[in-house]
Amino acid sequence: MATIKIPALYRIFFLYIDPLIGLSGLYIFFFDHAFFLKTGLPASIATEAQYTPVVRFLLFSLGSYFLAIAAMQVYLLQAYKNAPNGLNLRIWKFVQAAILMIDLGLLGTMIDADPSTAMRPGRWGEGEWSNFGVLGLVIAFRSSFLLGVGL
Repeated sequence: MATIKIPALYRIFFLYIDPLIGLSGLYIFFFDHAFFLKTGLPASIATEAQYTPVVRFLLFSLGSYFLAIAAMQVYLLQAYKNAPNGLNLRIWKFVQAAILMIDLGLLGTMIDADPSTAMRPGRWGEGEWSNFGVLGLVIAFRSSFLLGVGL
């Protein structure tokens, strides 16, 4: 069986755009904690956020996870983008399913932090747009790929 061709839109997004989004998070978690505390949290809890040793520990931990995800995206997807016998598609779907679980977990924590604002885009601040907006689009795109839309 020949290699299954993954459509260009998915290849471009998963090989280049999605890792760049992840790398921006990686930078924030390792090097710009103040920015995360200002814009990475729902506005309702951002005012309560203080930079403590526990917060520093958690942000570095999140950064480490983002680093692992970025490595998977860049190396694993790139290495198997042309694998034969449909292996490329199976590996890509496995990786995207794993990352989708992380995305849904992040979305769940955002909703849990401020359920009243989560469902009202008109009330979103900068933190909500960067989380709900971008994360929502990534979840939709990743889900479309996993459901076989356009494959």
